Amino acid sequence: MKISGFFHSIETGNRFLRIRAFLSTATKQGYSAFEAMKKLFTGQTEPFVSNLVWGD
Repeated sequence: MKISGFFHSIETGNRFLRIRAFLSTATKQGYSAFEAMKKLFTGQTEPFVSNLVWGD
């Protein structure tokens, strides 16, 4: 949960930054944010890109 510009926990902040990095990478590769998230949750992304979000 984000509270007044801060995240409630470090883990929440880390998750936010992983998703932000994923969307930034996808945008640079020509995908819209919606299309990128759709591809992420259907497993259609390159392994290195999904590692940004899931941290594998």
